[in-house]
Amino acid sequence: MLGQPRRWMLGVGLAAALVQGCGGDELEVEFLSPAERTETRGDLGIALTVTGGAPDRVDLYVNDGWLATIGDASYRWDTTGWPEGKYTLKARAWIGEQVYESESRTVIVDRTAPLLLTTLPSRGETQVPVKAAPIALKFSEPLTTSALGTLTLRLNASGGGTQLISPSGLSEDRKTLFFPAHSMSITPPQTIAATLMGRAEDPAGNLFLSGNVDSAWAWQVPVFIPLGKVTESLLPAEGPPLLSAQGPTLRLDSKGQPLVAWRSSSSSVVVRQWDGQGWKPIPPKPFPASDLRDVGADIALDESGIPTVGWISQDANSSSVSVWSHQGDTWTRQFTVGPNPEGPFPLIDRAALRLSKNGTARLAWLAGSKTAPGFGGLMVYWRGPTEDTSFFNTYSQGTALLGRHLSMETNTTRDSLALAWSERVDNGYRLMVIRRPDNAYEWSEWPLEARGAMPGNPSLVLLSNGEPIVAWNEPGAIQVRRLKGNTWTAVGTPIPIPSTVDVTSVVPVLALDNTEQPVLAWSMPGKAEVWRWNGSAWMRVGELNETVSGETSSPWPIQLQVEKSGTPVVGWLRPDASQPGRGAMEVYQLNR
Repeated sequence: MLGQPRRWMLGVGLAAALVQGCGGDELEVEFLSPAERTETRGDLGIALTVTGGAPDRVDLYVNDGWLATIGDASYRWDTTGWPEGKYTLKARAWIGEQVYESESRTVIVDRTAPLLLTTLPSRGETQVPVKAAPIALKFSEPLTTSALGTLTLRLNASGGGTQLISPSGLSEDRKTLFFPAHSMSITPPQTIAATLMGRAEDPAGNLFLSGNVDSAWAWQVPVFIPLGKVTESLLPAEGPPLLSAQGPTLRLDSKGQPLVAWRSSSSSVVVRQWDGQGWKPIPPKPFPASDLRDVGADIALDESGIPTVGWISQDANSSSVSVWSHQGDTWTRQFTVGPNPEGPFPLIDRAALRLSKNGTARLAWLAGSKTAPGFGGLMVYWRGPTEDTSFFNTYSQGTALLGRHLSMETNTTRDSLALAWSERVDNGYRLMVIRRPDNAYEWSEWPLEARGAMPGNPSLVLLSNGEPIVAWNEPGAIQVRRLKGNTWTAVGTPIPIPSTVDVTSVVPVLALDNTEQPVLAWSMPGKAEVWRWNGSAWMRVGELNETVSGETSSPWPIQLQVEKSGTPVVGWLRPDASQPGRGAMEVYQLNR
């Protein structure tokens, strides 16, 4: 009867459509279900409300194609025969030829179970920090929030320890499931195996079931973590490091951030600084060099972190050392010095650069003879505030062994300078260590006992009280000595070197940790080790290993610095098989 509400039930299960109204009014067609966006894998219940009058009929359309006419009978849309995909659902109510259309609904037909796509840490990742970070699992499609209560992550450490972790949340799109960081105590190297357990479903009701290969993975926690890729973005004027026994130089600024410098194949000096995310280039200063021989670049930092770089240039008859400091975006030349080209030792074989307490440069080099290869003298250049206040100091003539490392260190607390080098004496070879405060006129000498084997590649550090510690290699071992008073005493037993290793390729280097205990690193082709003195014995911290290829006879120079927290940072130059005579610079931090 006209003017009375008319009802008929449409729906599936509890879903129903109510159509009511009075004649003569415009119709309004609205969905009660499904929701604005719905996913289904089977039957979909549809419910409508029509107000403003009684329609002659109500039709359903999918992608503008007719699906069904709804009358007094119930209706369900069976999507099992429809291809998976996205569909647009609409309803149209008719009074005669007049049609009234609802807003559309998006229906996604999905019969595919969720897949675990990626994990963080990733599958098989080999460089994961000890400090645990939240774990993230990304799925192929959204999960329902029920996953927060139905999934669990089990972690097993190869060194012992198991932990079960419950999810901490879902991402906004519900495709990424987060787990909190684990609380296991991990001592590298270890492997962490993860297994996702339980079940979850997507909005269409498709189940993700754990237990398949996708829900289990593992990652490695190594002893050392690489700090990015140093040579990843070389500028056009730059080039990879030359394979040099002196090698690249590594320093830490006042914030503990590493800087590296090297002599490149493009006749320039390259400087990179780690900013916590990547290696920031500091523009190089190209320089002419007619002889790209086995030389490197040394870098020093003042208290404000401004780098100063020194490098060797050489022609057929003489050598010089150029020293530049970096200010803003440019390099500024401080000075260039070198031995007298007409003197007995006109060639520079090794050079070392340090800064005094007031930031002025201290240079030392082994100067060689053109007529007596293999021997030379030690020269020190003290840079003053002006050139008039600068002076040379020739310490040794005719005894220093070229081709072996020269080690120099400054002590800014006492403003003193110390050097160590190898030299020949009447009854064999010895290591010589000297020290001189800035305000003194004489060097203090502390020669070590003569020995039949040449002490090679010395490395020197100074304690805050000015006492030196020195390390060197000899056949079968690395020796470490500390000066107490005027007597050299052994620091522990010698650290063994494999008998199969050519001792001349072993490069030891010393540093001090935050408690002034020595830390020692040494390298040979394909391997580097780091050791720490605990006050009574040397403890092996860990090792680095690389496949040996290319130039296997060249030393793999290593650099060592220790952060204020006591964390060692290691720089390593290894040969690049694809570029003969060139190397790849790598910097690692102890994983702790």
